[in-house]
Amino acid sequence: MLKFSFYSRSAVMAAALLAGGVCQADEYHTKVLESPAPAEDLAPEIAKALAPTGIAVMRSETSTLCEIWLRKDIPAKADFEATNALLYPFEPGELIGVIRYRRRGADFRDRDIDRGMYTMRFQLQPIDGNHVGTSVTRDFMLLVNADGDKSLQPLPYEKLVELSATAAQATHPAIIALQSPNAEVKAPAVFEKGDDEWKVLQVGLETKTGEKKGVSVFAFVVEGSARE
Repeated sequence: MLKFSFYSRSAVMAAALLAGGVCQADEYHTKVLESPAPAEDLAPEIAKALAPTGIAVMRSETSTLCEIWLRKDIPAKADFEATNALLYPFEPGELIGVIRYRRRGADFRDRDIDRGMYTMRFQLQPIDGNHVGTSVTRDFMLLVNADGDKSLQPLPYEKLVELSATAAQATHPAIIALQSPNAEVKAPAVFEKGDDEWKVLQVGLETKTGEKKGVSVFAFVVEGSARE
């Protein structure tokens, strides 16, 4: 069975020490994408579930890092309370949105991700002997090649890890690290975190708990990698 791990133990210690080092990212900014995600690159069920507009993460006025379209009304757990280990109220395998790299990108393990469209699905790092002490938080997103992700339903753990490993062209999945929201940053925006200079995108996610709708502030690393 495929397993996945995100940080070395030294990286966890460094992340804990640097958690307070947050500032606005120079040059990096967001731009609204007025058009929907290209339906021809997505399964119909997934395309229909996305918001009609997206967000481009810009390195400068002319250089795009990635383009993101978030899901509408993401199911969220009732009575969820965030902790240091569990940040977000989503079920493992849940679709969060899609991301497009117009040029080659990289995941949080600094592995190349080919240009193209990927789905982003929420997943928790397993609690087992292979992962003890490897991450401050269990919250991550895994990337899946969009042409191989056909259903809006949550993907089971083993299937998601298998598909994401294919996206990374490796034995480990392609991962995006989730972070705690920064109360000083108004979404959507990009801020810089820690001496590692991670570029973190903070956005508002439309959520739904039963019949109640809301917005959750959501933050994830769009550029930068864990220390090995």
